[in-house]
Amino acid sequence: MPPKPDALPNAPKSMTRPVNARLAKMFDDQMAEQAERYNNRKPDMSPEARWKRLAHGCPDLHAERVPDFTNKTWAGWFASCEALLGTGCFIVLSGGRGSGKTQLATELIRECSRAGLCPRYAGAMDIFLSLREAFGPDGPTERNAMNPYIKADLLVIDEIHVRGGSEWEDRMLQYVLNKRYESKKDTVVISNLTRKELFESLGRSIESRFEEIGFFVECVGINFRKPMK
Repeated sequence: MPPKPDALPNAPKSMTRPVNARLAKMFDDQMAEQAERYNNRKPDMSPEARWKRLAHGCPDLHAERVPDFTNKTWAGWFASCEALLGTGCFIVLSGGRGSGKTQLATELIRECSRAGLCPRYAGAMDIFLSLREAFGPDGPTERNAMNPYIKADLLVIDEIHVRGGSEWEDRMLQYVLNKRYESKKDTVVISNLTRKELFESLGRSIESRFEEIGFFVECVGINFRKPMK
């Protein structure tokens, strides 16, 4: 027998079983479906799982980590970038391996998630691979493939320098960044290159956008991967 309506969570007290046989069966089926959903609901997530979930697709290594905000240099970089969120900013995080760039971007994504926004993390090659799927017979259209990167409230592009350097890749990247610029969407790119090397790689069009709304963070002087003595 289906459960009574008032046994279900948030069920209105005024709900009563209809007299009409056909409507009564529909009512019983609906109540049974709601009860099954309620009984099969997922248990509350652990604090660790909630913390990781806020990091929306970031690498597990960074999504699971609690950053060291006692490091004043790194915390200063984070505070400067966080203050720009929601302004349509274009942030470049540049520096060597282990300098905390990806963790910094992960924490910016977490902040957006806490605010109820929809951020997105992707490596540059991941973006191009997903766009190439549009050329397959069963793939999405190019526009549909681009939309998740264009519409995200915050887009983080990691290792933006890891590209083939083809004209097609340059056009696709310029298109995504220009659309985000027009929509005043926040964008963060991560690279190991210097500022001069990076914009030589990205081209004058993207550099021009950066000159207008960009913020360059040179992540130097820290190596989180260096073993402690």
